[in-house]
Amino acid sequence: MAKNVVRSLNNAADLFENLKLLSPAYPVHIENLPPAVAHSNRVHYFGADFVVLDSDPRFRLVVFNSCARHNSAPIEYERGRIADSALGWLEETLRSTDDSNPKLNLFVCHHHPIQHEDHHLGSYDFIQNGQRLLDLLSKYGDWTVFHGHKHHGKLTYALGGASSPVVFAASSFSAMLDDAALRMRNQFYLVDLVLPSAGGAPLGTVRAWNWYPGAGWRNADSPSDGIYTGCGFGERRHADVMADLIATKLGSTMRWGDVLSAVPSLLNVTPRDMSTIERSLRVRHNIQITVGHDGKFDEVGRKQP
Repeated sequence: MAKNVVRSLNNAADLFENLKLLSPAYPVHIENLPPAVAHSNRVHYFGADFVVLDSDPRFRLVVFNSCARHNSAPIEYERGRIADSALGWLEETLRSTDDSNPKLNLFVCHHHPIQHEDHHLGSYDFIQNGQRLLDLLSKYGDWTVFHGHKHHGKLTYALGGASSPVVFAASSFSAMLDDAALRMRNQFYLVDLVLPSAGGAPLGTVRAWNWYPGAGWRNADSPSDGIYTGCGFGERRHADVMADLIATKLGSTMRWGDVLSAVPSLLNVTPRDMSTIERSLRVRHNIQITVGHDGKFDEVGRKQP
């Protein structure tokens, strides 16, 4: 049968039309927001590739469309990108914001702005110009960046100085992981952020849940889960300093919950930094953190000679 060459002419080729027609409005929905303002937010997001929400005294939110350059070319739709025009417009906007009263700075996008190659997940699909984006954000305060795309939860800091952005790579909520479930989890999170009254970068604590087929959502409280309840970010003192602090609080043996009560800043330590603190405790103080059969931190005590 001959192929009908005009059969698909009525099909829309626009990658974003359905998103523009969503109700409630995409990419952000604020209750009781005047329709004209909601429309302006949509126009800015799809036109400039980002929208900035800055009316709340508690936080400043940037939602960035890292898929804005997607088209039918594989080199584009398999990665993210921020265009020079978007970088320039974003800097103009941030430069003009009122920063006389400190507030939380939040940046949300789909793709990862820094390399994320864990579990052989690939190295080509990060945001082109991602480091330029992070360097720009760092000029205008302390930022927490939330992204997805990789289906792998990871919490780290970007390249830069002492207040480089936090990068929170969220795992997928409902991906079909198949064999990847052996190394990744479907998760969701509640993240609490506070600005220290004495100044400095925000402190974050994380609560996380894993999805288990047949069992539903369960608290993710094991370090093996990648991002887990009890980890966080913002505490950037060196692992040796943190290990020394734990050692000064330790008698003989302490339950992990008691250690957290004695050194609450451990709740603001990233999973990677927690691993480094564990090593420092072993090497510098002959102290070991034991793990229970469920993978949770159990006790902290000095190893017997």
